[in-house]
Formats: sequence, structure tokens, C-alpha cells
Amino acid sequence: MQKILIVEDDYDIQDILKNHLIDVGYEVVVVSDGVVGIAMFDDTMDLILLDIMLPKIDGYGVCEVIRKKSQVPIFIEVRMGSLRSKIRILTSMTLIKTIMTSKMTLKLDYRN
Repeated sequence: MQKILIVEDDYDIQDILKNHLIDVGYEVVVVSDGVVGIAMFDDTMDLILLDIMLPKIDGYGVCEVIRKKSQVPIFIEVRMGSLRSKIRILTSMTLIKTIMTSKMTLKLDYRN
């Protein structure tokens, strides 16, 4: 079973993501801030779903720390922000994924 780390401080979005991913067969770990996200990351994670606007350490910081340890795929949730912030994400070799909370269907078949 593939394991996904969700780093998201909005409890509604956490629930939507967690419930959907569990329903389709993934193991899910959910945390609410960047510090705990970094602490919970290990080499058993197959994917990270990462919010940018996080307490304690923002998503940029989380991404930078994890990139030093691993090349695990990271989908970054971008709900707001400037072109500059999106370019910053792209230059960190990360995929941007915008999540629409009203209609969300994920198919995560990136390993094949």
C-alpha cells in the first residue's frame, strides 16, 4: 500500500483529502504544521501533499528540508499567491497541484 503524507492546516481540506485517499486504497498520515510535517517524513512516504500557507514553517521551508533528504514527489497546494511564488516552487523541482475543494478526484499512478 502506498503511503501519503498530507501537510495541511485547514481541517476541512485535511478531511476531504484523507477520506478520499483512504477510500481509494492509500495509507495516509495527516499533520497540521510544517514542523510536524518534517518530523513525520521518512523514506516510507511515496508522496507528499503540501500546503504553502502553514504555521511554524511554511511549505517552502518544508519542501527545502525534504528535498535535502529525498526526491519523493511533492504536490503543492496553491490557493493563492503571486507568479513569483509559483516560479519559486517550480525552481525547487516540485510539481504544482491546485486543489479544488468542491470537486476533487485524484488518481495517483505516478509510479508506473
